[in-house]
Amino acid sequence: MNLNTFLRRVVLAGVFAALFVPLVVSTDLLFPFIAGKNFAFRIIVEIILSAWALLAIRDAPYRPKKSMILWAFAIFVGVLALADFFGENPYRSFWSNYERMEGLIGHLHLLAYFLVATSALATEKLWHRFFYTSFGVNAAIIFFSFFQLAGSLAINQGGVRVDATFGNATYLATYLLFNVFLLAFYLFRSYETNGGDEDKGIRATLAILGIGLGSLIAAYAAKVPSYGYFLIIAAVLLAYYPLSLSLRLYSGKIFLWLLLLADLFVLFRTETRGDILGLLGGLGAAALLLAIFNWKNKQVRSWSVGVIVALVIFIGLFVALKDSSFIRNNSTLARFASISLTEQTTVSRFTIWNMSWQGFKERPILGWGQENFIVVFSKYYTPEMWNQEPWFDRSHNVFFDWMIAGGSLGILSYLALFGAGLYTLWRSRKFSLTDKSVLTGLLVGYFFQNLFVFDNLTSYLMFFSVLGFVSVAGHMGGGEDIHVHKENKEDKESLDNATYIAGPVILLAFIGIIYYANARPIIA
Repeated sequence: MNLNTFLRRVVLAGVFAALFVPLVVSTDLLFPFIAGKNFAFRIIVEIILSAWALLAIRDAPYRPKKSMILWAFAIFVGVLALADFFGENPYRSFWSNYERMEGLIGHLHLLAYFLVATSALATEKLWHRFFYTSFGVNAAIIFFSFFQLAGSLAINQGGVRVDATFGNATYLATYLLFNVFLLAFYLFRSYETNGGDEDKGIRATLAILGIGLGSLIAAYAAKVPSYGYFLIIAAVLLAYYPLSLSLRLYSGKIFLWLLLLADLFVLFRTETRGDILGLLGGLGAAALLLAIFNWKNKQVRSWSVGVIVALVIFIGLFVALKDSSFIRNNSTLARFASISLTEQTTVSRFTIWNMSWQGFKERPILGWGQENFIVVFSKYYTPEMWNQEPWFDRSHNVFFDWMIAGGSLGILSYLALFGAGLYTLWRSRKFSLTDKSVLTGLLVGYFFQNLFVFDNLTSYLMFFSVLGFVSVAGHMGGGEDIHVHKENKEDKESLDNATYIAGPVILLAFIGIIYYANARPIIA
């Protein structure tokens, strides 16, 4: 194995390993559902960034490609850096805190992950495996959620709103929102292309599912000894090939359908109104786009119009029957029925958003810097908040959050990510109209739910993974079909002299970052 092959495998292994981050819960750390995930993600990114940097020096195809989305992301992070430097507390803006673990350091790692992933996952086949691996992790989380609903595992937030390994029902709901649309995306593709390479993806999914479930068992079953995790992995690997041989395309579709239905059920049980409304809005947007742009196709037109009519009827019936015992006796439906301008949560949201608006008007260009909303909250606090939490560090609205963190430049650069994603998606010839409509529905649903909540690592990871997929598809040129695109296996001349210089520099930088950005904070 030559050095380039080794580096490439390290990069790909790390990119795929990041998908397992939602399973990480570190009970030895403060904020176990946040800190463990973020430290795991950062260490993975630092490893693959180091390997990718050396690989990009040695092999030109792994260098960044021109991409509107990459430029938009880089500008967004650049604006955040300026806002944080000139903000209220640059130290806090850079490092964030253990409860959120975002800050500039978090977004630099996300940008690095996006850069490496879009450079390494250069073919449709690799992205296919990437998202099917994500489905495997998704399935493991669903199993964990079922154990919570059955009472075998505790719901970490308390109450009945299932939260799986996220510690927060809203975080789980956003993760499921992405997976619902991605599952629909691949289901539509499987029918349009008669499956293609789906059977191989399903085999990988089952293996990943087994390993993911093994991770959960090792982490949460107290009777499993420390070596139990490795025994579970060994058992899964031994069972992998018999399972692979027994699978066929049809059962693959069944797996996707079952996972999609399970995601919808668990999403409903999170009782997260913003994400459920986002799902309905995204579904309506996708159906509307299909109806408009594919009106001549009778079958597509019928299905699209049927979905739209069903949504309208469903919403109408819900409004008409919101005071019925059936709705009032269901905790999820009752939460929706309680939505009003006078509801306590709604009033508090409007109050917080008004505080955010006042803070934005005070610093309209670059804002206050990340993680400084608490300053705005304290300065513009109103007595009407007496019966709420004692303090808020977020606006509970992503757009107001970025107006506070980065001012006008911050919110515009954030919106540019959606604009660049949609522009690249719709101008690409590599996606069918159905592909474009479903992915647009995903972005619409995610955009809508952000009106009521704030992001976290897993939602960022899913968002930028989707944008990365769209970005790579957008710059594949030459009229080549994305479904059959082959990797460039032409050998490139190694830049050995540059490697001798760059290698030690990259290694020293890696050791320094690992120590100061991870080891010391973990010990603390």
